[in-house]
Amino acid sequence: MKSTGNKHPRGAYIALFLFYMMLLSTASFGQQWYLKAGFNAGKHFKHSTKTTYDVPGWSYSQEISLLYQTSGSHGWDLYFGRPRLGLNLMYTDFGNKEVLGHALGFYPSIEYFLKRNAKTGFTFQLGVGIGRVSRYFDYNDNPLNNAIGSGWNNISRLGFLFDHQLTAKSKFNAQLFLTHFSNGGVQLPNLGINVASMGVGFLHILSDHENYEFKAFHPDTTKVRKTGLDLMTGIGISEYATYGGPKLPSYFFSLAAYHRLSPYLRLYLGAEYEYSEPVFQFFYQDFNDRITAFKKASNYSAFLSTELMHGPFAFRFQTGYYLPLPDIRIDKSPLYFKLHLLTYAGNDRWKLRPYGGFLLKTHFSVAQYIGIVAGARI
Repeated sequence: MKSTGNKHPRGAYIALFLFYMMLLSTASFGQQWYLKAGFNAGKHFKHSTKTTYDVPGWSYSQEISLLYQTSGSHGWDLYFGRPRLGLNLMYTDFGNKEVLGHALGFYPSIEYFLKRNAKTGFTFQLGVGIGRVSRYFDYNDNPLNNAIGSGWNNISRLGFLFDHQLTAKSKFNAQLFLTHFSNGGVQLPNLGINVASMGVGFLHILSDHENYEFKAFHPDTTKVRKTGLDLMTGIGISEYATYGGPKLPSYFFSLAAYHRLSPYLRLYLGAEYEYSEPVFQFFYQDFNDRITAFKKASNYSAFLSTELMHGPFAFRFQTGYYLPLPDIRIDKSPLYFKLHLLTYAGNDRWKLRPYGGFLLKTHFSVAQYIGIVAGARI
């Protein structure tokens, strides 16, 4: 498919404008809501020697956000210091219109307050979403772009933000972001784009925030076990060997023991088995017998995970260490990382609590795959 880029992204600006007008219509939502406009300038950092294009000097992004201030009326938001939730629409100019083009993305976010007083706040933001990139790899039309292999991509964003209240209705925002664009190996090439940026934003408070009363939380006194087991299985998809190759699965199964530090924070220690069909095909087509190829495609690892519960939703951050190192590695490190976005059924009083969700598996230099998971906590 030919990646025809739009040199004058009027559609992206129209989308930003329409999203802004839609958010203005939410002014009647009340005291917990903010409207934010932001601008950032940043630099690409070259994380791979395989990059075939000239890294641009600067990248620019513009963003419109609808933010919600949690009230502490639930246990999780009180435990995490009444974080701020957001819906964000972002336009990014990568600084190289011919090769990289631009991106229009949407992502939900959560901001955890690291410090806060009556006039200022310092937050850490985590956001994950999806974006459309205008220029991606094509043998004939765009052969130099080996960072992005498809139009639709994952957006992952980390940030630190500082707020200062200017008036009863407005706040100034200074911000630092690290933003990653990639498709998780679903379509090659997929080195990904990483942008470190800084910028400013302005928040408009949609009603009289000073009179907003944080609600009281009444905890559930039901006793819940502090230790238990977790079983998870999943599948990830990645393109095999080269651009245009077949999309092949990787399967994994894990077993872990957990310890509950609080109703909203758990630590997991476990072991994982993973079978990679792309690796199997690589060795099998290289004149290995099926048994040898299967062994080389099987990976074992030990891992440590941290899980943050937000009602029925959870972030689970996993760091794993291969035992021993696999025959084919994404990079030279024995470590890998997984970000799980999970939704749980029921509540902690259930003896068996099932869940499902999505994951992104990465190494230091590049993502390996995006997948789906299912499991149960016992």
